[in-house]
Amino acid sequence: MNPSPRRPRPRRSANFSVESLESRSLLSSGLRSPLAMPTPMPAGEVASAKTIPIVSTPIAGLQNQAMSPLVLPRPSGPYPVGQTSLEVVDPARPDPFSADPNAKRDLMVTLWYPAGRVRPGTLRAPYVPNVDAFAPSVTADLNSGSDQTLSIDDVRQLLASIRTHAWANAPVSARQESYPVVLLLPGRGSTPEFYTAYAEDLASRGYVVAGVNPTGVSDVTAFPDGRVVPSRLPDIETLPFDRLVAESVWETEIVAADARTVLDQLERMNAGAVPSPLRGRLDLSHVAVVGHSLGGAAAAQLVATDPRFRTGADLDGTLWGPVQTAGVGKPFLFLAASDPTAQQLKQAGLSRRLYQQTVDQAALDTAGIAATIRAGGYRVIFDGFHHSSFTDLELQRSASPDGPAGSKGIRVVGTYLAEFLNMTLFGRRSPLFNKATRPYRGVWFSTPMT
Repeated sequence: MNPSPRRPRPRRSANFSVESLESRSLLSSGLRSPLAMPTPMPAGEVASAKTIPIVSTPIAGLQNQAMSPLVLPRPSGPYPVGQTSLEVVDPARPDPFSADPNAKRDLMVTLWYPAGRVRPGTLRAPYVPNVDAFAPSVTADLNSGSDQTLSIDDVRQLLASIRTHAWANAPVSARQESYPVVLLLPGRGSTPEFYTAYAEDLASRGYVVAGVNPTGVSDVTAFPDGRVVPSRLPDIETLPFDRLVAESVWETEIVAADARTVLDQLERMNAGAVPSPLRGRLDLSHVAVVGHSLGGAAAAQLVATDPRFRTGADLDGTLWGPVQTAGVGKPFLFLAASDPTAQQLKQAGLSRRLYQQTVDQAALDTAGIAATIRAGGYRVIFDGFHHSSFTDLELQRSASPDGPAGSKGIRVVGTYLAEFLNMTLFGRRSPLFNKATRPYRGVWFSTPMT
């Protein structure tokens, strides 16, 4: 197990503000209204051994039918997708957010995986595991920086109505003996659920995806025993910039340590020490890590320092620590958004001043990104994107004719991720990474000048 980094001094706030446009823009610019109820689906096969059963919770109906539903893109691979969840307690790591010296690090993990035949009777996996737990923080984020006022009941119904493409506790596909693993790390204040489109697509292509919910870093962590843990992070808009940097470095270390803890548990699970239908089905010689924003910074740190992670990707995240100058040292993918508009900053509740400070900090990444590109990495820019465009909830945005947005953008990002992982883990060449071609309008390679 990995020792947990300790915060120099406790600074807590239950409310997420803005580190890099995560939670507010992710939610407030994505979900604008209650969504339609899901239709009954054919049932499917339920795995005989369950980690934590997933149960879809029906609701009576939506009070406001004014807006169209958020529809996740259909996964592009040949496999059906299964989903389950796993609670991981690390007895060797103290909880960095607890005053109790005996409290141990306790995490929730969502697993998406290639599924076998789905028989009638299987439920679709819900978008979030506990609608009541998620609704208050999502409501606050939706209403922040927006002219609308949604009630918690509105948002509760909205979250319950989003239909996924994953089947709860479905059997693992027998098509391959084992499947490569991708750890998925959310941005500050976010949770893995808001990256479901990427997770489902990778699982449909033959990857097991482990979405890590970093307790206390995310806005909400819901445990199967009913406990709900809110964010324990400070409102960073109130911090001087030097303390914001120190806070970001500390939080990156926490998320990276959580990822190592989860990979440790997956190793035990694969060996049979932890009961799971995925026993013996994980190809742990081919492990990658993908993260957004703060999670992307942690992904870069992990690939640079832990030999178990062979490659990875950072979705619009700033680098922190030694990788900022030395680079990752292995093939690594940076996907970056173009600059946000004034309207996008307003939706995020972010001032132009604070945004410019984050830009200035990101400029320090130049040496690290350039070094990583020399080691076989790539940096790809998405015109028309802003920070939260790398999440599911941007699907409510209309597509731009000049660049990717909405469902199209999610699909393009997912394609770059999958092709890069296939290339760096298995040596499969991809035309996407031929810099002489531009298969998608508004998507281009960037090499920072040092």
